[in-house]
Amino acid sequence: MATKKAKRRGGRKKGQNASAFIRKQPASMSPKEIMEAGKKAGLKFSINLVYAVRSRAGSAKPKGKRRVRRAAAGSNASEAQFRRLVLDLGLGRAKALVDEVERGMKQLIAGG
Repeated sequence: MATKKAKRRGGRKKGQNASAFIRKQPASMSPKEIMEAGKKAGLKFSINLVYAVRSRAGSAKPKGKRRVRRAAAGSNASEAQFRRLVLDLGLGRAKALVDEVERGMKQLIAGG
């Protein structure tokens, strides 16, 4: 009894891959030229596949690591905001304001 061969997708020959073929073509070739070259190589694929493979190839470039700023251990968002304010105001002005707040707190506690 003869066995039936499985029908291959895209009309490709064994061992050939349309996407790999497209990636091997120079970027200077137009999608239409790539389709024609693929037909000569015995591959059947649409022009949409050419566009899709080329767009994915461009997005596969490695991207630099993202630097994530993390708060120091034991600190919270308010402390981080305070530090930014100190930098904006300057150390001398920030100290004066903290001293002023401290005096106000002492007066409240003393009942005055």
